[in-house]
Amino acid sequence: MLALYIYPCTTNTMDRSDIKSYLDKHCRFRLRSGREVYGILWEERNEGSLFFSSAGDRKAPSRLDLNDTALSLDPEDIIFAEALHDQMAS
Repeated sequence: MLALYIYPCTTNTMDRSDIKSYLDKHCRFRLRSGREVYGILWEERNEGSLFFSSAGDRKAPSRLDLNDTALSLDPEDIIFAEALHDQMAS
């Protein structure tokens, strides 16, 4: 049996320039806490803040709905990102 252990990490975090290629794409993210999440990360241009939500919530018709479900993330909280959009198309 193969087991995958994810330990909290305090180094090797991503910075804003690393994250730019993953904005507005369905991705898998590993967070510094050790948690792995799937969804979409985007940047609010007027605030410069990063937000995360599930792909379904990101497509919400109303901005009010999105504010209820989106989470604010710091770039330092992300240690790994993988774009899933190519895998979903096949």
